[in-house]
Amino acid sequence: MTVTMTVTAHHRGHFEFRVCDLSTGDLSQTCLNEHLLVRTAGDGEVSGSPIDSLHPERYYLPPNGPGQYSATYDLPQGLYTPHAVLQMVYVTANSCNPPDYHNFHAQHPELSGWWQSTLQNCGVSMGGSNPYPEEFWNCADLTLAIPPAVSESNTPSVTPTVSDTPSVTSSVSVTPSNTPSMSDTPSATPTLSVSSSPRPSVGPGCSNCWGGGHGVCQQENTVCWPLVQAPGTGSLECPIRSTLCDGTGVPASTTPASSPSRSPAPSSAPSSLPTPATSSAPAPSSSPVVSPAPSTAPPPTPPSSSFRALTIGYFTNWAQYRPAPHNFKVSDVDPTGLTHAVFAFAKMTPSWELEAFEWNDVVDWNPSSGSYYQFNNDLKAVNPELKTLLAVGGWNFNTPSSGTAHLFSTMVASSAARSTFVDSTISFLREHGFDGLDLDWEYPSYAPQGGQPEDKENYLLLVQDLAAAFEAEATATGNDKLLLSMAVSANPSVLEAGYRMDANGLSKYLDWVGLMTYDLEGSWNAETGSHTNIVGVRTAIDTWIQAGTPASKLVVGLATYGRSWMLPNPAPATGIGAAAWGAGTPGPFTSEGGFLAAYEIQAKLESGEWVAEEDFDSASMYAYGPDGRGTTTWVSYDSAETLLTKASLTDSLGLAGVMVWAVDLDDGVLMPALSEFMRQDITPCRRMLRGYAAMSRAK
Repeated sequence: MTVTMTVTAHHRGHFEFRVCDLSTGDLSQTCLNEHLLVRTAGDGEVSGSPIDSLHPERYYLPPNGPGQYSATYDLPQGLYTPHAVLQMVYVTANSCNPPDYHNFHAQHPELSGWWQSTLQNCGVSMGGSNPYPEEFWNCADLTLAIPPAVSESNTPSVTPTVSDTPSVTSSVSVTPSNTPSMSDTPSATPTLSVSSSPRPSVGPGCSNCWGGGHGVCQQENTVCWPLVQAPGTGSLECPIRSTLCDGTGVPASTTPASSPSRSPAPSSAPSSLPTPATSSAPAPSSSPVVSPAPSTAPPPTPPSSSFRALTIGYFTNWAQYRPAPHNFKVSDVDPTGLTHAVFAFAKMTPSWELEAFEWNDVVDWNPSSGSYYQFNNDLKAVNPELKTLLAVGGWNFNTPSSGTAHLFSTMVASSAARSTFVDSTISFLREHGFDGLDLDWEYPSYAPQGGQPEDKENYLLLVQDLAAAFEAEATATGNDKLLLSMAVSANPSVLEAGYRMDANGLSKYLDWVGLMTYDLEGSWNAETGSHTNIVGVRTAIDTWIQAGTPASKLVVGLATYGRSWMLPNPAPATGIGAAAWGAGTPGPFTSEGGFLAAYEIQAKLESGEWVAEEDFDSASMYAYGPDGRGTTTWVSYDSAETLLTKASLTDSLGLAGVMVWAVDLDDGVLMPALSEFMRQDITPCRRMLRGYAAMSRAK
């Protein structure tokens, strides 16, 4: 088997390949490790990368810069299967040498350049924050079959089952965070190409056009390559996507794609409840318990056709007031990178009716004029598949000084008030062209924000009322049913107090639950911290799943902004956990202490004034530098690499998708990177792991 890797940014490192036969069991790393492929004898002379006698499985990347590199591997003898998975592992040596690198150098003293690395060996003995190499994985589905013309051969042919053509290219995007010593480009993109033989013909009564070349069952009990009989069923199984086909070729049921086994994440909660201000994250909602609930929950809303999962972006209607050039308006939103766009925020009146917030959301009471109209018409003209929602509430709506902190609690406690709100919501959304409502109550049952203990049960009543009314309205009018979602806190204690997370709770009636997995730390704490710490992200996800909410209803929150602190100058400590004096200096455009937009952070980094560091334990970045007032500003934020690390939880945990707060805070890098990532066709075991540290961190 010949594999071609296209590398766009050069790094020290090596590739390895493993194969798992899925006909013998589920996909797992243990299964993959059973068949570690070794390079074909003589490939070192052909490929220009000598074979390591201690590790013949490794293809060391030659020091020739970006380009295409090919290697030939022996396939396991006698292994023939309709469905195998080929795993690529790319191990970098940017900051330390993986095991036995020095031994390889000793075998080939004639080699120079990167082969003679002076880096330390990887391992905990190194100390510091990066004792492990970065590692990136990708997989391709294969069929290992005896070619019809050479069936007497002992060497199976490789037939990727993702295309009708005799070869397949599976794209892999990996972005190492450590800048290589010989390149300023901090990313590498290997493209895995596997040569293959022609695919065998299919049996009678079947075709192979479904799903881009995957087999389709057209009648039961026929031999339809590459389908196999599903154990214990009368259906045929499409092993590529774990889909059972009935006799007409229509999927009879769908099961989650298998993935390498991983342990649950640790569950440590944020140290305190975040108290963000206007520019911060969207608001959550709460959960009531109620009487008889509808027996079936709405299925998760499918993403637009070019996306594999929900990709939701929030737009804030106060971004227009920031100084130029960051006075962001609806016309600045790029709808092509989203499946759903959420307009934040609308408000609720004291008479329980939905109402616009800003003066130009609707101009002169004319639904055809204003930001709402642009949001629901202009953006959809660019992306016809886009769905738009209106978010009601937000942090400021529930602050004690707002005068409106009591409204949610009062409304959900009254059947009549709920009915008024529901009717007003349907009328308002239809009048202005929105496709749904996003509830952002921050937070039910949270006393400092006007919450009451009974909010938890009453909130469920509201959600049930909205879901039933949305269904009835769609049936009566023939309109598409309005979407219903909510944004919720990531703090376990707030979740437990205010939200019904059980199987018969909120998620049963919602299209998705948006987890505000940001603001986990902030200047309300006396020490610096990661406000998007992956441990806290996993804690929030696990809290909902363990309570009974399906993972397929959860959306993980991502942030295009940072939380900042003020430190002395010079600061005696500059890492996570450093003692701080309060909120960091406000940014020139967002003008909020303790808060910086991604573009404000990037400007400081590009000026050379600030230093950026990556914290592997939290899978996040931090930067620090002088702030012009005699102190140091320290900020926690995400780079594209760390943002995608969290976005990859969608694949590994089977989540509904991602949501971003907010598109108007982006630096022009994060949103495009996320959109590209969410569009990629990811095979079941695709992972974007940031080294062994990230692997252990996510357990």
